[in-house]
Amino acid sequence: MAKKEDKEAPAKNEDQEPLTPEAVDEGTAKSKKIKKIILITVPIVIAIIGAVLFYMFVIKGPKNIEEPTIEGEGEKAAEVSIAENTNIYLDMEQIVVGLSSTGKKAFLRIDLTLRLNSELERSAVMAKMPIIKDALITFLRSLRTSDFNSSNSTLYLKEEISKRLNKITAPIVVKEVLFQEITVN
Repeated sequence: MAKKEDKEAPAKNEDQEPLTPEAVDEGTAKSKKIKKIILITVPIVIAIIGAVLFYMFVIKGPKNIEEPTIEGEGEKAAEVSIAENTNIYLDMEQIVVGLSSTGKKAFLRIDLTLRLNSELERSAVMAKMPIIKDALITFLRSLRTSDFNSSNSTLYLKEEISKRLNKITAPIVVKEVLFQEITVN
């Protein structure tokens, strides 16, 4: 009989008082609030952790610390890494080309400087300079005077020249094309 009485008895809280419907609703409301807080904070914490890990490994890059095994090997590696991260500038000769036009003749005079990573890359690019000049002259001769009327013309010109140079000099990457002078007559 004791089992039967337990089933029929109203639910009791910790103080052994019978629970009212308001108390039950209050308990479920509290659990809903806790669930809502957890559902909001957990993704935020995961996003913050992901952003920190992304910054540490992708943007900054992992730190590779290696112990040199032979005396002096560490110094050579340091010199090579410093040389790889320096900016080397290569001034090209001035290029003067006739622009394609239907009316009067127009000329383009351009002075370029290329930004490279190292002296080794500079010498490799210098070895390919005749091919580079030919590609640039061919491209520049295809331009019209109207191509220089917009505000984005120099940006377009930089991108096109950079793209063509990187195809020619691959695997060496020309980091940047700098204009020293652009004149359309």
